[in-house]
Formats: sequence, structure tokens, C-alpha cells
Amino acid sequence: MTVLTVAALVFASSFAITAEAMQAGGGARKQGNPSDRTDVSGALYSGMLGSQAIVLEVVQGGNTFEGRYFYKRIGKAIRLKGTRLPDGEFRVREYLGAKPSGAEWRLAASQDEASGFFCKCDARAVAAPGAKPPLSITMAGLGGGSL
Repeated sequence: MTVLTVAALVFASSFAITAEAMQAGGGARKQGNPSDRTDVSGALYSGMLGSQAIVLEVVQGGNTFEGRYFYKRIGKAIRLKGTRLPDGEFRVREYLGAKPSGAEWRLAASQDEASGFFCKCDARAVAAPGAKPPLSITMAGLGGGSL
């Protein structure tokens, strides 16, 4: 195994441990209560952003949430903040430090799956004619909650 592969495995393991701790009572969701679809604390997903494998963790939930994700081939966390839109989907913004990077996601969730797109745009708006097509996002839940 390469050092990068080991680092990615350690990072992915930390996601699983965090999700398990939240499910055990460390997160805002109470055990035994059905999800009201506004608390996404502890959600853990694995999937694809374009052609790249990613892991996503939501660490603080509600109608707005915070989380992080990483590309499996790189293993460096990228901070996210999300907001539930009036149509029920999520606008997710990437952050570098305290400032938005300009990269955004729009996600729809159903059961333990989430899908949508990634772009350097305002994900709330319809794409302008001739704009570069967004990258697709598809993810499956790994337990610990759902979007």
C-alpha cells in the first residue's frame, strides 16, 4: 500500500468512527425517533463526483448543516456548508478557510441515496445557455443518518 492509500483509509475510518459516535448519542438526532428530514447529523455517504470517488460526512445538521468531504485519491478534507432550499433539495457550498471557494453542489436525497451536480456556479440558479455542464454526483448512504 502506498502512503496515500493508507492516509485515505485512516481518514475514511475517522468518518466511520464519527458517524458511529453520533448515532450512539453524540449527534442531535435522538435514537428511536424517525427522521424529520431536517436533521442530517451523522449522515455518511460514499460515491462519485464526476469520475472521482468521494466520501461525505455531515457533522452538524438541521435546515443548515456543516460537513466535510474528501476525494479518496487525495484524502484531504474540504469543508462544506449546506442549506435546505424551498424545494427540499440542498445547496452545498465548499469553503477554503472561512470563505466560500465558489464551488457548489445541489443535492436531492431519497432514502439512503443522494444525487445532484457540482459546479463553479450558483447551484440555486438554472444554468445559463452555453455554460459548462456540471459534474454529476451520486452517493449511497453508509449509515449514521441520511440527508
